[in-house]
Amino acid sequence: MYKADLTQYNVTRTVAVKMPSQGPEKKRLSHFRQEVYIASNVGNFKHLVEVYGITEDPHSIVMQYCGGGSLHKTLQDRASFTGKDIIRWGEEVMFALDFLHGGSPPIIHADIKSPNVIFDKERCVKVADFGLSRHEGSKDLEISGFIGTVVYSSPEILRPLAVFSTRSDIFALGILIYEMTLALYENRYYEPYSFEEDPNENSVMRVFSGLVSRNLRPNIPGYFPRPLKSLITECWCEEPSKRPSIKNAMQAWTQIDLEDNPLSVP
Repeated sequence: MYKADLTQYNVTRTVAVKMPSQGPEKKRLSHFRQEVYIASNVGNFKHLVEVYGITEDPHSIVMQYCGGGSLHKTLQDRASFTGKDIIRWGEEVMFALDFLHGGSPPIIHADIKSPNVIFDKERCVKVADFGLSRHEGSKDLEISGFIGTVVYSSPEILRPLAVFSTRSDIFALGILIYEMTLALYENRYYEPYSFEEDPNENSVMRVFSGLVSRNLRPNIPGYFPRPLKSLITECWCEEPSKRPSIKNAMQAWTQIDLEDNPLSVP
């Protein structure tokens, strides 16, 4: 990702320029075209990064420059944030997913994770990166070979013939909520699946195999508020159809108040 100045009609603004990812050219261009196609169907929504256009030589996507850093970096740096901030950030991610899932046909983001949740200068959440996104019901929902990020992935997309749905995004949302809350309460950052685990055992392959064959999930501390635990575990349901819809997740989120549940660790 690069930062650049774009001048149109005598007006200059700062933009972000995304180049295709590294790897075989055919795969890189496929992801590039997919991202451009999805972005062109999304339009302009407050909690999604806006795409302004593309360049062909070299291939790049010109998009909104947000300037506030990623949620991942905010959690890692343990920047100043409160339970109310976590509630608002979670809500704004859900607004983005509600917009995507509410389309006709619904759009599956397929790569919800803290590095893809970024802030503008006013600390408004923007969900980014449509490189893996696709329409629900499209022919490419079944994929041979894993794509995405293992620790945010639902079991069904890690199996030999990955099957994506909007409920795959809900699983990733549960991981994201867990990740944010743990950073708040522990006052330090843990990668998903690393809390209270042997660091030597916390490998990507261990998580991969555990998700596929052993119903592995991150350890939820006992001090997490009960309504929060309930929502997270529902999002993590093994059976996709038993996970909440985004609208049901949003409704459950309104019942959670992290300010009323301060951490109390012996």
